[in-house]
Amino acid sequence: MPTLAEQIEAVKQQAEAWHSEYFERLLSQVGNICKTRPVLPKVQYRDSVFSACGTFNYEDNVTTYSVPYLLCHCREYEEIVAHEVCHCFHYAIWGRHNPHGKNFLYLLRDVCGFTSATPYHSFSPLAVERKAAQMGFKPKADVAFKKERTLAGMMRIHQQLRGKK
Repeated sequence: MPTLAEQIEAVKQQAEAWHSEYFERLLSQVGNICKTRPVLPKVQYRDSVFSACGTFNYEDNVTTYSVPYLLCHCREYEEIVAHEVCHCFHYAIWGRHNPHGKNFLYLLRDVCGFTSATPYHSFSPLAVERKAAQMGFKPKADVAFKKERTLAGMMRIHQQLRGKK
């Protein structure tokens, strides 16, 4: 049985392999229509549980992935990685306008192959925190997330994640 550190290293390696794979796929399929040639975003990791499983920073060209989500949802996380890399290409083609709109979904669904993808995940931050703790990982919860631990707060988070604001 691998140690927790070995499991974390394995899921990070998997995320980085997907990161490169989807970058290359998007570059070969839509790179010719980009206003500026995209550069493979740098990868960073967060040990905290936050409502976003991953983020893409346009200014710094950096994607940030959540280690607890990776540990608990590795199979499903491939779509999250593709999602963040799609932001890089969406920005290079259409700019920051409507970052989860039809053009973005075209990249995610048609180019990357996640035909039933939606712009938002449905993972429960509390469930991830609990499962990661059972595995021996002690994620740090964001301050904003800690404030939302009431039932009403959790319902708000889930509605936001599902795009129901």
